[in-house]
Amino acid sequence: MKENKNQEELKNENINNENQSMEDAASKLLDDKVAELKAKLFMEVPEDAGFTTQQTLIVRDIILKAVNQAVELGKKLVKQFPKSKYNSEAYRILGENSYFQQKWNDAVEFLTLYAKNQKQVQRADMYMLGIANYMITNYPDAIIYLGKVTTEQDTLAQNAYIFIGHANLQQHQADMARMAFQNASLIDADSRLKEEALYNYALATYESKAPFGETIKAYNLSEELDVDDLKLIPL
Repeated sequence: MKENKNQEELKNENINNENQSMEDAASKLLDDKVAELKAKLFMEVPEDAGFTTQQTLIVRDIILKAVNQAVELGKKLVKQFPKSKYNSEAYRILGENSYFQQKWNDAVEFLTLYAKNQKQVQRADMYMLGIANYMITNYPDAIIYLGKVTTEQDTLAQNAYIFIGHANLQQHQADMARMAFQNASLIDADSRLKEEALYNYALATYESKAPFGETIKAYNLSEELDVDDLKLIPL
């Protein structure tokens, strides 16, 4: 009886080892393929490469299709190994690629799963998740995730504060928007974003019906800005 039990345990151990090996191989395949294709996707084709405009478009189309194939592979692996320890990283990769392809709903789905399954998330991924939520008009979640990005005094935080401000305006919360734009204006990482923030701070101050003196101060801070040059920051 004891010998049979040991044989059964040995059999289960071998099965677990085989499954783990399959997961390891699948994870490495996905990670390597996506990393390679992602690098190619965002690589500019040199003007002196001898390609015509049509040829350049064909090359980029081939690369994009290859990335899509890698994403589809990732989706299959996640389904095949639902309890894999690598799923968190797979969700991150799938979410980032969906974001860069502006597939906002997919980006929200996968990056949300990444955030739920990863104890320590990357700021850049929380920024992407916030922006993706903003793009599908889910402003409350956009504010939550972008708020996680504002822990540093850098360009990423400036961008996050500005989108938080716009998300609050979409919800008719001018006071909250004003504070977000003000926070962005206090960061010196990017002068263009600082000007953008000051301009929007002035508008939000007016809309929030702040005291007259504060409104005048806000407009004095932004009066030298060229309003025509100020646009919603690019992704």
